[in-house]
Amino acid sequence: MAEVLRISTNNLKHVVDLTDRVEMVIRPAKMQEGLCSLFVTLRQPH
Repeated sequence: MAEVLRISTNNLKHVVDLTDRVEMVIRPAKMQEGLCSLFVTLRQPH
């Protein structure tokens, strides 16, 4: 199962709490245990 979360920030270095967004993605799976991996990529503004 792969999902894409797109997050935009105003600064290159910015801390964003993704807990609620990630939980909304994994909750429907109704898993009791597991591993969630996040891959972060930087997209340079044009």
